[in-house]
Amino acid sequence: VFPFSYCTYSPIPNHNIVSSHIIKFIFIGSLIKRKGVLTLLQAIKNITTSKEFELTIVGDGPEASCLHQYLHDNQVEHVRFLGTISNEQIPSLLQEHDILILPSIYDGWGAVVNEALMQGKYVICSNQCGAQALLRNHMNGTTFKAGNYKELANQMLYCIDHISDIREQEVFRIKWAKENISGKAIAKSMIDYLHKSNL
Repeated sequence: VFPFSYCTYSPIPNHNIVSSHIIKFIFIGSLIKRKGVLTLLQAIKNITTSKEFELTIVGDGPEASCLHQYLHDNQVEHVRFLGTISNEQIPSLLQEHDILILPSIYDGWGAVVNEALMQGKYVICSNQCGAQALLRNHMNGTTFKAGNYKELANQMLYCIDHISDIREQEVFRIKWAKENISGKAIAKSMIDYLHKSNL
């Protein structure tokens, strides 16, 4: 039995580190209960900071109206919905943001985590995402207990307070992703496993 590692195609990113004074979080995925977006909005509601930040939500689905209603009922700010975009637009959109958040209640993997790391982005994901395996290096990101919006809020506050370090470490994450989760790296790992197994 060998460890599984998901692989996604991602173009070589620009090395233009985000310089905005606004700290930019992003969620990309279907707006369904399993993705845990409500947990993310609850976390946003519980963040108190003097620094400017925003959350971009990319995607659509049956939970969209409930999420909009939650924002309205609780007067939650700092959130914008972009709707659905093409896969080709994702890399450039990620480059405009600082931190990807995947708050899934359950996710077999979570390919968007790979895509974010390939673009050098810091990642926060729940402990119910298979892709949490890619965050064992603390410079890549961190995890929180699925459904625990207070813990997620604390992780987001950490990012807000350490945004300079997170932005400076972008080049490290791009290099790490190229060496560990790029197509060539995964292919080499498979070949190495086969050699070790004498297959």
